Amino acid sequence: MQKAILKFRDYLGNDLISGISNGQNVTSHANLNGANDFNGRGSWDRVDLLAPYDCVVKAISRADNTVLFESIGVVQVPAGYNECWFLCSHMLDKDFDILGIEIGKTFKQGDPCYTEGNKNAYDVDMGNHIHMEQGIGRHDGNPSPYYRSNDTYTYEGKTYNTYYPHVTGYECPITDMFFLPYGVEKLDGISTVAKNYIWQYTDVEDADQEQPKPSTGYAESYSMIYKGINVKVGKINKYDYDIRGSVDGNKYGTAYDHTTSDGFTDKDLINKGYKEVFASNGSTFYFYDNKAFAEGIENSKGIINQEYGLSCVSKFTECMAMGFPYDGGIVFDLQKNLQARNDLYGAVTAAFGIMKDGRLNNAGSEDNRGQCFTVRAGRTIWAEDDENYYLISFDAADGVGGLTGDQLYDLVVSVSSTMINAVCFDGGKSVFARVNGEYINENSSTVKNGLLLFAKEKDIDVNPDPEEPDDSYQEEIEKLKAENAELIKMNEELHNRINSAIGILNGTIEIEEGEE
Repeated sequence: MQKAILKFRDYLGNDLISGISNGQNVTSHANLNGANDFNGRGSWDRVDLLAPYDCVVKAISRADNTVLFESIGVVQVPAGYNECWFLCSHMLDKDFDILGIEIGKTFKQGDPCYTEGNKNAYDVDMGNHIHMEQGIGRHDGNPSPYYRSNDTYTYEGKTYNTYYPHVTGYECPITDMFFLPYGVEKLDGISTVAKNYIWQYTDVEDADQEQPKPSTGYAESYSMIYKGINVKVGKINKYDYDIRGSVDGNKYGTAYDHTTSDGFTDKDLINKGYKEVFASNGSTFYFYDNKAFAEGIENSKGIINQEYGLSCVSKFTECMAMGFPYDGGIVFDLQKNLQARNDLYGAVTAAFGIMKDGRLNNAGSEDNRGQCFTVRAGRTIWAEDDENYYLISFDAADGVGGLTGDQLYDLVVSVSSTMINAVCFDGGKSVFARVNGEYINENSSTVKNGLLLFAKEKDIDVNPDPEEPDDSYQEEIEKLKAENAELIKMNEELHNRINSAIGILNGTIEIEEGEE
């Protein structure tokens, strides 16, 4: 049987704990025995509540995006074993849509089910937070999550009616309804005054907290929750390793011009000692006359698979693209600039840009082919900051989940605040991603080409041989000596006579009888 566990998570996927910014039975929570506010962390980080147990949405109010959740069956709470409910308010409309909230939607324990916000029916600025109530019982079937009672309270000189949830049971203090993460001593029953505690990370000794898995290759791999979406991230330091990129694709119309994710590799680089660290789908593409065409350039392993004069290439010259130079690294630039280079081992055109040189750059979004920019979808993003390369991936069906193109700038900045370049490739059902050879997003669809990044440890000579002296000039010296031997001899004789004369004058040399 599931335990009801209260957890929150930041945009990087880290578990958080928070104090109560406004407790039960005080201020605007007067007459509410189970209402608490969890103070927001800021617009830069949308904190998510994780479903404390398997639950289903039973009632909704869009005035303040209040959602009433009901447990699926009996769960274990500190007060015993019961059927339970909880209610949350103030999520923003965009986060409401991202989570796909609707009557009957279910959430598994640990899934993001609600996001902090400040939407309310009074159109006042109350700051980002999650208002939460909880208790024992079931939803009473009313389509609204709460009703206005005749009970009143006074707050800041004004009188208000109290609203109660539509349940057959009753409200309970938060400590009776949830097992709290290790270290949450501050959430200790009824609050007597409004408080404002700072978010903090859960202790690693928390038995309920999943520990990160160690990396099994050169790249790091981790997950983060962004606007309710589980985003997978690969990361590798661009200076610690010898890094080479590759595009695996074939000329349009050949027997193999599109394949599944398992078909992509670069055996030449592997034979040279490189290991795959990133792999993903690449170009947007289409079929014509049973041939697969990439939309933009496709240069693979030094070969131009699609001539630049083809209409499917020339119409995208102003789009953002990505290239892999022969000598390593990644280049993010406009397609027309990559076409002018002759040092690229591989290159493809992105669906659209996200960032260039630290600034917003959506070049290619104006084409919006297949509504790839405006539709909500899963995404494949390659990016870099000052120190690292990134592969960012999340899957979702077109139009059902995921993010639109104009939401991706904030996402990449959330991954790294120093991000400088980022581009988005094909999305939706094409999305796949591998880090260190292991899938972090997998599908069975065929795609036109695969983007690959390889790395190996740099060759470092810890005991370099001492430099040999440069004696190439000695031969020239000997040649000059031979050519001027007579002059050198005359010079030596003159030098000896001068030294002798100086010695006689100084009295250090005596002239024997008969010498002149």
